[in-house]
Amino acid sequence: MFGLDFCLSPASSNASATLRNLQIEDNFAIGDGGAIYIERGSDLAVDNVVFTNNSSSVNGGAIYIGRGSSLEVFNSLFLENQAVDGGAIFTSSLTTLNVVGNTFYDNDAGANNDDIADSTFFTNNRTISNNIFADSERIDSQKFFFDVRPGSTGINISNNIIAGELGFRSIDNISELGEGAEDNLFGEDPLFVDPDEGDFRLQIDSPGVDAGNDDLADPDDTDVAGNPRIYTDEVDIGAYEYGLYLSIDDVRVIEGDRGTSDAEFTVTLSDSLNLEREDEVTVEYTTFNRSARSGEDFERTRGTLTFDQDTNTRTISVPINGDTRSEFSETFDVGLRRATGGAVITDSIGTAIIQNDDQLPAGTRSDRFFAPEVEANFYTPTAAEREDILDLLSDLNIDTTDGIAFFIEPTPADT
Repeated sequence: MFGLDFCLSPASSNASATLRNLQIEDNFAIGDGGAIYIERGSDLAVDNVVFTNNSSSVNGGAIYIGRGSSLEVFNSLFLENQAVDGGAIFTSSLTTLNVVGNTFYDNDAGANNDDIADSTFFTNNRTISNNIFADSERIDSQKFFFDVRPGSTGINISNNIIAGELGFRSIDNISELGEGAEDNLFGEDPLFVDPDEGDFRLQIDSPGVDAGNDDLADPDDTDVAGNPRIYTDEVDIGAYEYGLYLSIDDVRVIEGDRGTSDAEFTVTLSDSLNLEREDEVTVEYTTFNRSARSGEDFERTRGTLTFDQDTNTRTISVPINGDTRSEFSETFDVGLRRATGGAVITDSIGTAIIQNDDQLPAGTRSDRFFAPEVEANFYTPTAAEREDILDLLSDLNIDTTDGIAFFIEPTPADT
């Protein structure tokens, strides 16, 4: 994620926008829509976005949208946004409103609606599910308001944790909204890990763990931290999903001229809460050819890694065969599969680059690096030229962590 300060205002009709993987903070509007203002038959989709400390002098501290538009908000955080009404979101006359899998915390609209105000003459197609609406102090304030009237259809307000009140027009309470309404949790403490420090993950005994509506969660979605949205068979309430996750890194190794060296992949097991595990976690691994071939460039390797309660990382070592052939850099993969112990594989493929260190024919262009972190193309120098360059480095007074790439025309190999 990266920080972004902007106001999106497609004032003309039939505009649309999708916002994904952003942080939007510290914006202010004299008028509606502290960070985002949308009108007139437009569509806005928001996914994995953090809205923090945005404010409006009127309505919609983070988002204002209205007049025949539609709004979908998934897997996002709304923190400390302020407005006169709709501290986080204010909508007016929307055709569709879907708010699923989000966390709203410490948004403020004074005596009005802290999180969402939905003001629509005819309320249809409204889904508000799998969200957390909470405050640190004003727990009895009205969290959101819906202009729900007789004849409204497609209303689903379910599986939310609501630390506060709801408001409706023309109906008495949420129970009149039909099936699923009884699955809302009123007055429950979501049990965030540390909200004062901005940590809104759920503790393992949170009432939100495995308590969401699975029918509204896409198995391919991720939570606001980038982890799988459905960890087990049931989705969690709020913007974060609890779980155990396995991933593998990528590596680069110098080929060498003879014998073998090892490409060492690190496999990491991360717990979203860093809790002590009761069961071992295992995962199988195996190598796959790409431009590099097993038995020629590297040795085929397979096996099983085991993570006990005290182990969070394990290493896979794959032997690399050195040679003196003039060739380009080559790659192969190591794949993870069949995890046990309740772990989910979030990154199943690690790629190795076998970096050629042999002189190519004069004028041949190739990927060659003096530091693995440097992404650049340049000619491979001769051995004598490499020695001259290394002699110069000591005089340049450059931090070796910076990395240096050189573009050099090689001399013929026999000089």
